[in-house]
Amino acid sequence: LKRARATSSCPLEPALETTFRRLLKLDMIAVLRELIRQNQCYLALKVFEEIQEYWYRPQISLYAELVSLLGSNGFLEEVELLFIKLKKEPCLEADINDFNALLEILANFNLIGLPVECFYLMKSIGCDLDIVIQDINQCFTDK
Repeated sequence: LKRARATSSCPLEPALETTFRRLLKLDMIAVLRELIRQNQCYLALKVFEEIQEYWYRPQISLYAELVSLLGSNGFLEEVELLFIKLKKEPCLEADINDFNALLEILANFNLIGLPVECFYLMKSIGCDLDIVIQDINQCFTDK
């Protein structure tokens, strides 16, 4: 994928078709996590889109990793678009730890509206907000 991205003579779509789409689900996630680790924003987003298109079951921790990658590289518009995709997910699980990580990442990038929207999203899917508020208060007292 990185080789296909680097050369203009070999577009990314055939590489995705011939190699990536043939991988097992866990291997696709491993590729995505490795691209995130290597700070490959564009490729990570393309791989995430491929995963979402075929079989993806939403994981808040994966969204948080992508938000962190994009935000640390200054792609704040993409962060907002990714959060919009998250809000549209039909079957989110109320995982407090993952949502807290996402809230903290959004707050660290000074995206004021997004943490508030994330909080309301958590409320709408049934997260225990007392725990979230305690974690937020703890975060502010530590700083």
